[in-house]
Amino acid sequence: MKSLKQTASEVLLEIPAFTPKSDKLIPFINKAIGRVDDDLSITDFALAVTKIVETEYGSHNYEKFVKIVKLKLV
Repeated sequence: MKSLKQTASEVLLEIPAFTPKSDKLIPFINKAIGRVDDDLSITDFALAVTKIVETEYGSHNYEKFVKIVKLKLV
């Protein structure tokens, strides 16, 4: 039986740190945040991101989105 640490490492390897597209997107998101409010709250940011996922990507992607966010923010 695999240890929890080994299983967690394998799961984390499924998701890259960044992809070329995600890396390219970061400065555009930061610029947009600066245009709205340099001190944008994490609540406002999270609400905006979830609204984009909901309206632009659809509920069939919720599980994958949440999985990635949980793994990346550990």
